[in-house]
Amino acid sequence: MEIDHSSLASSYHSGIVSGFSLVASALQNAVSLQERVRVIVVGLGAGLFPTFLHICLPFLDIEVVELDPVVLELAKDYFDFKEDVQLKVHIGDGIKFIQNANVQYPSEAAAKHKDDLSMKIVIVDADSSDLSSGLACPPAGFVEEAFLSSVKDFLSLGGLFVINLVSRSSTIRLMVISRLKAVFNHLFSLELEEDVNEVLFASPMDLCLQDDDLTNAVDVLQNLLKVPLPTIHAQAKKIKRLK
Repeated sequence: MEIDHSSLASSYHSGIVSGFSLVASALQNAVSLQERVRVIVVGLGAGLFPTFLHICLPFLDIEVVELDPVVLELAKDYFDFKEDVQLKVHIGDGIKFIQNANVQYPSEAAAKHKDDLSMKIVIVDADSSDLSSGLACPPAGFVEEAFLSSVKDFLSLGGLFVINLVSRSSTIRLMVISRLKAVFNHLFSLELEEDVNEVLFASPMDLCLQDDDLTNAVDVLQNLLKVPLPTIHAQAKKIKRLK
C-alpha cells in the first residue's frame, strides 16, 4: 500500500484550500512575480495536509510547527511524510513560534526584508488536549486576543489567517468569532455540514474579495493548483462573510 498525497480525505482540509480563493489574486500575483509565499501550519497530524499543499501549490514555502516530536516520527514512519527545502517541520510551541517571527522582523523594519514583502498564510489545525475549555480544536491559547494580535502583526503586510474550529458550544463559537472580529478587518466562515468543523478565514488587509467575486476567484485558484480539487467550487460557494 502507498499513501496518495495527491488527494485530501478530510472535507475541512479541502475547505481550507477552497478558502484560498479569498486571496487568489494575491497568490496569482506572487506567482507572476516569481515570489515565494510563506505558509505556517500549526499542527502536523499525519503530515498529509502540508504535503498536499506542497505538491498542489509549489510556490509555497511551508513551515509546520508541531509540539510533539513523536507525531513527526509517526508521520515519517507510517504516512510517508518527507521534509525538503520548501517543506520544513519545527518542533515547538506554535504560539511562541509566531511571536518569535514578529521579533525577528519587527514591523518598522519589515519593508527591508524581501521575505516579508510577499503575503503570508497562517493555518492553525491543532487539536486541544484540554477539552474543559469547550474547544476540541484549536487549543484555547490560539484564540486568545494576545495570540490573535501576534498573527495580525505577522500578516501586517497582507495575508490570510485560517483556523479549524471544532466546538459543540454555540457560546464558545460566538466568543471566538467576536475575538476575531475585534482584531481583524475581514472575517469569513465555511461551515461543513458533514463535520462539526467550521473553517474561519481572517485578514487584516483588503486582500479579501467581495462575496460575489468568489466564483471568478475560484477559477483563478484552480488554475494555480497542480492537482485538481473537485470540491473547491461547491465549498467556496458556502463561504460567508462575517465581517
